[in-house]
Amino acid sequence: MFAGVILLVLAVACCVMAENLSINLDVVGSLDAQFHGLEISATITGDIGLVGNIPYGESAVWFSADGSVNGVGFRDILTLISKGWILLSASGKTTDGEPIDIRSLLHALRQSLIPLKAGDLFEGVHHTVIQTGESVAVYWGEFAGTLVGGLAPADTEGTIRLSGTGSFHLTGKLVPEADSADYPETIPLDDPDLPAAFLQTIEEFFSSSSVRE
Repeated sequence: MFAGVILLVLAVACCVMAENLSINLDVVGSLDAQFHGLEISATITGDIGLVGNIPYGESAVWFSADGSVNGVGFRDILTLISKGWILLSASGKTTDGEPIDIRSLLHALRQSLIPLKAGDLFEGVHHTVIQTGESVAVYWGEFAGTLVGGLAPADTEGTIRLSGTGSFHLTGKLVPEADSADYPETIPLDDPDLPAAFLQTIEEFFSSSSVRE
């Protein structure tokens, strides 16, 4: 009977894993900020490493991948709202040796008197497209983690550079095929602060995925 209980628990765990996305992400990067009147704008770049598991049939397959991030961020000094859009691209292999390609759009929105500082919880939502072989799947979910770093020399006069490292965890659920060509409503692509050039970059970034062809 004890063995039967163990098998039941494992079966339930596999089913849960098969429905969910789980990724650990480490990043080394920088943020270059500039003042524009009552607003601060920033560009974000970095290198990343990912490990995690993705649904595969009725179980899950583990993978590791390396890549990069780039994005834009803004803070309104009057409203105290900070927000950002970040693109993530990584390639690697599963434990079975199959190539895997990961593309994500992350969005964070925060309202606070004090801007995000080292050690604070950084969280938001994501839209992720994962391709393994000929299979393409879309996931929507959340991410959370912390950043550690400080001031660093900037390349451009009048720019404040923050450099550091971060560790994050992404979770998500598989999006039905009927909705896979859309973005979640929690990621506002009609925000007036989002530059038209970066919006175009987002569209081009995902356009090569077969779910958008």
